[in-house]
Amino acid sequence: MPYMMNKKFWINAIIVVNITIGFAQTESLSNSPYSLYGLGTYNDISTGKTNGLGRTGLAMPSDVSINSFNPASLGIFSTTSFLYDIGFKAKLENLNQNGIKEYKKTGNFSDISFAFPINEKSAMSVALVPLTNVGYYISGIKTDVEGYEGYYLSDFEGSGGLNDLKINYGRSYNKLRIGISGSLLFGKISQTETNYIGTTSLMIDEKNNYTGFRITGGTQYDVSPKITLGAIVSLPTTLNAKQQYTITQDGEELLSSSERIEDFKLPMEVGLGTHVKFNDRAFMNIDYKRRLWDSTNQSDGIGDFVDQQLVGLGIEYMPVPTTFTYFSRIQYRIGFNYDSGYLSIKNNRIDNYAINVGVGLPTNSKNNSLINLAYAYGKNGRIDNGLIKENYHMLTLNVSLEGIWFQKKIIY
Repeated sequence: MPYMMNKKFWINAIIVVNITIGFAQTESLSNSPYSLYGLGTYNDISTGKTNGLGRTGLAMPSDVSINSFNPASLGIFSTTSFLYDIGFKAKLENLNQNGIKEYKKTGNFSDISFAFPINEKSAMSVALVPLTNVGYYISGIKTDVEGYEGYYLSDFEGSGGLNDLKINYGRSYNKLRIGISGSLLFGKISQTETNYIGTTSLMIDEKNNYTGFRITGGTQYDVSPKITLGAIVSLPTTLNAKQQYTITQDGEELLSSSERIEDFKLPMEVGLGTHVKFNDRAFMNIDYKRRLWDSTNQSDGIGDFVDQQLVGLGIEYMPVPTTFTYFSRIQYRIGFNYDSGYLSIKNNRIDNYAINVGVGLPTNSKNNSLINLAYAYGKNGRIDNGLIKENYHMLTLNVSLEGIWFQKKIIY
């Protein structure tokens, strides 16, 4: 029987992808001083409903929403749906170091994705999300001059980060689903160091460009109609790095060069999760991930990279999913997640934990389109040995739409 695609969604998707890539390459999503280390702070948001579920979803299917945590989730997908998601993020951070407090805020596009069926047993999705975020400004760093009774002051400013462009494929084999994901990793991290020596200013501007490719495999298995298990493995990869730097004194360029620098290694990541469906109105996700940073044998100038553990819990409840009453179809979510951190400074872990609450607001009664709102309160780091503690409030908005992928073509 002849069919025709809904072209409107393709056009919208292409337009927004181009807009979002532009923002991803130029805007910062972080104001954390800890983004100074490594490739920055790792992304704390994802697509669709998962931001209100403690960043969990390794075993959750993608039947009515896009789940970018496990490509195998696409094995359950409607043959007539096109899912489309675009996200926004706003964050207020309270930085505290030895009683000195500072407030910073950021806001920008955070992610975009769309998914569509291939046939009755498989589907694909494309997602663009930040991998890391860099955004910091540190001023008045005092450095002694060796062999001279004096010092100079320095300011450091950084921005940028890496982006993750994913292509996911999932297929079902009865109770078993398998999937594979290919990630194109790219981005630029910029740092400007300004040194003040008497009345002279010496500026060092560095721009580091990173590119790489990563493969992730995933699986989900329905133990019973109410319990699903999920697992992922992301292979280790090496990011190629190039640096452009310029040295200027009092506005006059002294030196400019471009060269290869040491590549950066991303570790293997493994994850296990479970999705428990209590009934048609409620479910629970529990996830555990481990990133094997120890095996990369890398360190930062100030800290060491250590194995990282991430634990998350998320619960969703809908009062009466089959009714046409609007308020009874609102989805209520709560979650918790803990991140042990991948950086150890003076034997102190830079860990993070957050509590999430969220709602899914239906846009109409004919499909699964939702406005997903989520709020998170979290803490990062600690006030020990001169470290900085961050308390933050974060609000995410994801517009998750469902459209018709194939329509019957009427022949007269």
